[in-house]
Amino acid sequence: MKLHVLLLLSLLSLLVLISACTTSPDFETQALIDSIPSLEERLGTRLRSIDAGFQEYDSQFSAIKVANLLVITNSFITGMEKNEKDILESLSQVEEEIAQFNLLRVGAQVSSLPKESMDIVNSFESNRLVFNSNKGKIENCLDKMREYRHFVVLSQENLELTELFTSQTIKLEAYVSSEQTNEAVLEVIKIQDTINKFKANIESVDETGIQKFSQETKDSHDALHNAYEIYKEHLVEQDEYKAEELYLQYSESFANAIAMVPDDEASISATANEIDGWYQANIGVCLNLFDGI
Repeated sequence: MKLHVLLLLSLLSLLVLISACTTSPDFETQALIDSIPSLEERLGTRLRSIDAGFQEYDSQFSAIKVANLLVITNSFITGMEKNEKDILESLSQVEEEIAQFNLLRVGAQVSSLPKESMDIVNSFESNRLVFNSNKGKIENCLDKMREYRHFVVLSQENLELTELFTSQTIKLEAYVSSEQTNEAVLEVIKIQDTINKFKANIESVDETGIQKFSQETKDSHDALHNAYEIYKEHLVEQDEYKAEELYLQYSESFANAIAMVPDDEASISATANEIDGWYQANIGVCLNLFDGI
């Protein structure tokens, strides 16, 4: 009788153990079940943050906005850099969520998950596939955003040089009007230095590939520099007849230098369209990549 009771108890214990094994997930599977809802939610949030980052960037720093700015401030450029870092941080956070998911999957019996958990896993996997298919594009956009920021810095320098050139020519006219020849000559030298900086600036812009300049435009700066060299000779010439002749040469050289710049490169709208074409092809392509997630 005692033996019969022991056998019965053993059988009951075995049945309880089998029941527990068939109804309770193992530790790894349970960890995945517990974690996947928050993981899936965070992944969606991170992906939407990337979208929001690009949308914010486009609203603040698009090519059309830059092309129409009269002044580019340091805070504007700092804002561009901060936006880039925010997107990069969201990108890193997405990768962290995916790495955590991969770690949780190790040893988990995914095929035995409850339907609700399996649906969340499938949603996570779907979003991960969308991310993986766009990751390279996002990284390329971030690289292009850095190039674009460098272009904006050069544009800022160009605007500052334009303002400097304008103020220098006004000073020159004042010195000439008041017959301050020495001061006028010194101002011409400053103007020539500014022209050289202009040339270096547009060559740097040209190297970015965002805005291209013809050889005629580059050569026009040398021609303008030479025109002011003639003007400098005019200022110091004592012979009235020769001075007048030099002034006529300067006027003609100045007009020819300005005329060397092709109309499409002198047009603000054409310039804006050129910059916007590059922007859309290299940064605009990253807008709304995760729309609907």
